Parts: sequence; structure tokens; C-alpha cells
Amino acid sequence: MTARPEAATVPPISVIICSHNSRADYLERVMDALRAQSIGTEHWELLLVDSASSEPLASRLDLSWHPRARVVREEKPGLTRARLRGITESSGEKLIFVDDDNVLDPDFLAVAARIYLERPEIGSWSGATRPGFDEPPPEWTRRHWGNLVIRDVQSDLWSNLPMLPDTMPCGAGLCVRRKVADHYVSIYENGQRPFALDRNGTSLLSGGDNDLAACACDIGLGVGVFANMRLTHLIPPNRLN
Repeated sequence: MTARPEAATVPPISVIICSHNSRADYLERVMDALRAQSIGTEHWELLLVDSASSEPLASRLDLSWHPRARVVREEKPGLTRARLRGITESSGEKLIFVDDDNVLDPDFLAVAARIYLERPEIGSWSGATRPGFDEPPPEWTRRHWGNLVIRDVQSDLWSNLPMLPDTMPCGAGLCVRRKVADHYVSIYENGQRPFALDRNGTSLLSGGDNDLAACACDIGLGVGVFANMRLTHLIPPNRLN
């Protein structure tokens, strides 16, 4: 798989970052990695959803380097609410959800675009996630690293089974087609999801990323993971407590 599609074939991309009280140094590294992407900014928009942060993110960031970047304030807290807002505010045919502690490899957007073009049967997908620990972790934690979205992907895998662990995408760098994202919005709007499967305040509930990714199977598409699409997940010491 070549890393960079021709400019004329790059699909319209929306990069969506959902953030609540993010660490300034982490968010700066996330933005630096986006700024270094091999695909020019003319091919993708950047949407930062400020999920009820105590200090509004718009006052903390300079996004002038990107001609199509903006901050959207979502006053109702919760990751699910932020994701839904990001989907409805975005315009791309391909959506990439980047957490505020995800540092993308320079060719991440290019590889994701190539998958979008070459694998029309895949509706949602993610890639390999390496750890970026602030401090060396105790060895005993290694067996729990999967719970920190650390994932070593050796080969491309896909299926149309929404909860098969080997092929289920994760929320870090989650890519979805527009029709998958629109279906996800619709199940909330029509009352099929009266609850939110994601973090809200001090709650550690999770699963909203799987719920969104699995919508691909709902509409007859597959899910997958791809070895050439890589990012680093920044992890502070308190995540190991």
C-alpha cells in the first residue's frame, strides 16, 4: 500500500478532535503532528470540539496555520455528545476522530485516505497504537496495556462481525465513512440509543467508539484494522493507577 494518494484523488477529510480540559502540552503535540501531515491542509478540515472545558479552548489555541480549522463549543459534557456534534458540524466524506492525546505519524491521513479509496467495503477502521508514557511504567502493568488502547497491528485484518476483537477498530484514530457517521447520528436522533456509552465527567463508562464503528456493519459494510496507519497514545502516570 503506497502511503500517499495523488492529490486529485484525496477524498474530502474531516479531522475531529473531541477535548475536555485537555493537557496543554499534550494538545500542542497533537497539533504539531497534524501540522506535519504529508497531505496538504487544502485537502482536510480540522474541527476541535470543546466539550465543556473549564477554560474555553478557543482562547488557548492558535489554529491560524490551518485555513479550515475552527473550534466548536459544546456546552453539554460527555464524549458521545462531543462526537455527535463533531459529525454534524463537519463536512468531509471521510471522518477521522483524533483524541487530544493522539500523536499521528506524518503519513497517517494519507494512509487513511488510501484505504478509503481502495477498500470501499470497509466502513470504519483504525490502525496501530504505540504507547507514549510520560514515565517508564512498572512491568506489571504490561498485561493491562490493551485497556489503554495500545495495539500492535502486524497485518491488515477486516470482517463484518461488529464485536470480533481482532478486527474491531478503536477510538484512537478512528476513521469512518460519512454514511456510517450519519447512521450513528440517526440512531440517537430517533431514540434507538437513549443512553450514552462514553465518558462523562468522572464516569469511566466507555464503548462509544465501538458503538460508532459497529454502525458500519449495520449498513452492510465491514470494520478493520490496518498495520500501516500508526499513532502514539500519550499516557500520563495516573492512567496506570
